[in-house]
Amino acid sequence: MVPGGISVTIDNNSVPIVFKAGNNFKVSTAGKIYATEADISGHIEADTGKIGHWEIDNEGHLKSSGITLNALESEIKS
Repeated sequence: MVPGGISVTIDNNSVPIVFKAGNNFKVSTAGKIYATEADISGHIEADTGKIGHWEIDNEGHLKSSGITLNALESEIKS
């Protein structure tokens, strides 16, 4: 924990927090943002993870329920 900082439990792990605003917004000392009920706008870039029910695979494709979107090849596969 940073001097004067706090630590919270997120997903059963103690995370050192440098900034907290209520229960819905926290920033860890590593720069990770935790937000619920957030309305975020602007440019978002991701190589892995999920967007809604779509998963980003290791080749940059979006996959969900048997459908694959491949932006590099302009393909939609099912």
